[in-house]
Order: sequence, then structure tokens, then C-alpha cells
Amino acid sequence: MEADSNRRMYDNVLLGILQNEGKIEPFLDVVFGFLYNCTDFFRIRKNLNDKCGFLPEAAQKIAINAFRKYEKLAAEKEKSTRGFLSDVSKPAEIEEIESTDETSPNLDIQPPSHKPVTSEPPIAEEEEELDDDAKKLKEEQKLYQDNSESYNGAIRDTYTWSQNIQEVDVHVQVPDDIIRGKQVKVDFSHTHLSVGIIENNENKILMEGDLSWKVNVENSCWTLRPGQAVHVNLEKVQERWWDSLLIDEPKINIRNIDASRPMNDLADDEQAKIHELMYNQQQKQLGKVTSEQM
Repeated sequence: MEADSNRRMYDNVLLGILQNEGKIEPFLDVVFGFLYNCTDFFRIRKNLNDKCGFLPEAAQKIAINAFRKYEKLAAEKEKSTRGFLSDVSKPAEIEEIESTDETSPNLDIQPPSHKPVTSEPPIAEEEEELDDDAKKLKEEQKLYQDNSESYNGAIRDTYTWSQNIQEVDVHVQVPDDIIRGKQVKVDFSHTHLSVGIIENNENKILMEGDLSWKVNVENSCWTLRPGQAVHVNLEKVQERWWDSLLIDEPKINIRNIDASRPMNDLADDEQAKIHELMYNQQQKQLGKVTSEQM
């Protein structure tokens, strides 16, 4: 028994969300957040005449049944794998050797620790410190979001960067007297970016480093805004949100950015499904027949 093949059409969309969130817990939070914001999944029917919502505990049972469905699939797959492995010839039995006092050189045996052990670690203090850091990142990102050149990105000492799901834009400040392209030296590869100027016949690096993710060199370019900045446009190899432009710069929290994606960027079948979900939800709220009931 395999997962429904017609559901695989959503894998790219869901994979993009999972990559953005980074972990299963926030990914599931997004899924249930969608059900909360856009459907009547969490609405409780007060009586049988209500056309929206679910009877008490009914929505919870739906979620549990969905989990158990794929839990069963995983168990069957694991059982099948074990059956296949059991058919493989077993290796020759190894004679058991009685242990001695001598330590084997291949064993990583740690000496007993003499550090004092506290009965309760300062968990509250650590959580409070993490909360403060998260709050600081959120406040910083709000400032970045107010600037078009750092939207979904950040402001650094000599440059700013912004992004959408497909591209990264970098703006590197230059002196007032840098007004021609021949006064600028820009080098980028799939994994590296360097921006500098030629001043007094000498190259001066303004920013340089290894990129956090690969870019398509062929579809990337740069332009000069005379006396203001060098604008570098980089096309991402993989559609995903970056938490930093360079690997050695401070990271932003991508949960604080605008991770929405224009409808036109989605595949036709994905757009059609979203329109269908929105239509069905509207029909439910109006007490009318949905597309599934037609």
C-alpha cells in the first residue's frame, strides 16, 4: 500500500514550506495555521443544523486518523524491508571473546567526570535569554522590512541585501566619485561574491565572501548607480529562503520575513487547487454546495 500518487503533485509546494521552516514542528504549525485561518476546521458546531464546522472532537479525530494512516504505511514498509533483509545470507558467527581488564584501543571510553553536578540546570534563565534573542531578531527584521533594499534580508556595514524566493539583490555603497563602470570590479561565481572599486590605480574590496547557497552565474548581473551603489542581482539555483547572504555573516530568522509567494509563481495545477480550496471555503460559509458535493 503506497501513499496516493495524485497527492504527490503538492510535494514541491510542501517541500518549499518545510525548507523555509527548517523543522517538522513549525511546518505542522503552518499547516494547522492554514486550517485555522482559511477553513472551518477548528469551528465547533453548536447544533446539527450548522452548516460550517465540526462536531466536538470530530476535527481532532480527522487529524489522528490521517496520522494513523501514514503511521500504518510506514510500519508496513519497515516490515517489508525487514523481510527482505532476513533473506540475505547471515554473516559467519563471530566467536565471543571474554572481556579482560585491558582496554581495547578501538573503544572510546571516557574517564569519570569530576565536575560538580547541579541538581537542576538553569533552564528558566536559558529560555529567558533565548526569548530575548528572538525578540531582538524580530525587532531588527522589522527595521529591515521597512527598507526596500533590505526587505526579507538585512543591513550590513558596507552593503544591504534583499530577496524573494527566486532572487537575491545586493546593494554595495560606493563613494560619490565612483560614476563609471570601469571604476568598479565585480566578481561572482556559483558560491562566491566580491565587489570592489578601483581607487588611485589600486583595487579596494568593499565586500567579499562565500555565498550561503549557490547561484546561477549565467542569469546573474550587476549595474552601477553612479555615486551611490553597485547593484548585484543573483538568481538562486534552488528556490528557498536564505537566512544570510554570506556564510560568515549574522543570520536572520526567516520566520520573521514575508515568505508569501505570488500566485503567478505557482504551477497551474497548484494555482487551480488553491482557487478550488478558496471557492469551497466561501461556499461553505454561504451554506452552498461545494465543488466536491456537485
